[in-house]
Amino acid sequence: MQGQPDIPGQEFLMPRLARARALPPEQRSPEVAAFVAGMEIDDQVPALLPLRPDGSAALPLHSAETEARVLLAHMCILGVLHALPWGLTMCHVLCGDRMLPYAPTFAGLLAAQLMSNSPGSSGSGQRPSSQQHPPALLMHCLLQAWGCLLQGDKQLEALEDASQALVQLSGEGRAAEVQHSLRHLEEQQRRLLPGAGPLVTVQQLRCLCQCLVLRATRDLCMDEQGDAPLPAGREREALARAEAAAAEALRLEPDNPKVHCLAAEAFLSFLSCSEP
Repeated sequence: MQGQPDIPGQEFLMPRLARARALPPEQRSPEVAAFVAGMEIDDQVPALLPLRPDGSAALPLHSAETEARVLLAHMCILGVLHALPWGLTMCHVLCGDRMLPYAPTFAGLLAAQLMSNSPGSSGSGQRPSSQQHPPALLMHCLLQAWGCLLQGDKQLEALEDASQALVQLSGEGRAAEVQHSLRHLEEQQRRLLPGAGPLVTVQQLRCLCQCLVLRATRDLCMDEQGDAPLPAGREREALARAEAAAAEALRLEPDNPKVHCLAAEAFLSFLSCSEP
C-alpha cells in the first residue's frame, strides 16, 4: 500500500500489518498469513511489472529479466489465492490491469513450455537450466480455473483446468521441475522483492488445485447462476471427485480452515441437490 497515504483507515491498518509481518511465517495462523499476503500483493505486482503513464509495459516484453519478473508476479498471485478466503477477489481487481500489458511475455513462456513438452522435442538448449522448465502451464491452468469460477457459469471448464494443473504437479519428475523453478524464483524474489514473505510451495499449489476442484463441484450442484442442473449421470462422478479432492486437501493442510470450509460446502451442496 505504498504511495497511497490517503486511504481511509490506513492509520489503523498499517500498524496491524506491521505486527503481522513481525511474526515468523511458520508462526502465522492461516488468517494472519492471508492478511499479510493480501496486503503485500498490492505492492509486489507494481514493483515487479512497472507501467508507463499511458498504461503500457515499461519493460521490454521479451527479455530474460522481464520473463523472470512475470513468472514471479504470477507465483505471488498464486500464493495469495492459496492464502485468502475463497470469496475475496482482490487479486483480480488489483492486478488484472497491470498484468495485461505483460501478457505477451507470459504467452511466450507458455508457448516455449508447450513446445518443450511436445513429442520429439529435445528440450535442450536455449534457456539456462534454472529456467528451462518454467511452470507457466501450471500457472496458466490455475489462473484459468480461478477465472472460470469467478465468471460463475464455467464450472466444468474450471474442473478441467484444475485437473490439468494437478497433472503438472503429479509424479516425482514434474514436481521436481516445479520445485527447481520455485528455487530459482526465490532467488529472483530476494533480489527484486527484498523482505517479502515466502513463495507458495509445491504442497500449497497441490492444495490450491484441490480447493479449486471442491469449489467447482460445489457450484455445479448449487447452480447459483440459474443454469441447467448437473446431469444425473455426472452427479456421482462429481461427488467422487469432490471426495477425493477433500481427502487430499485435508491430508496436505489439515489445519487450514479454508479447506475444511470448502469440503463442508461441497458435500452440503451434494446433499441438497440429491434431495427429492
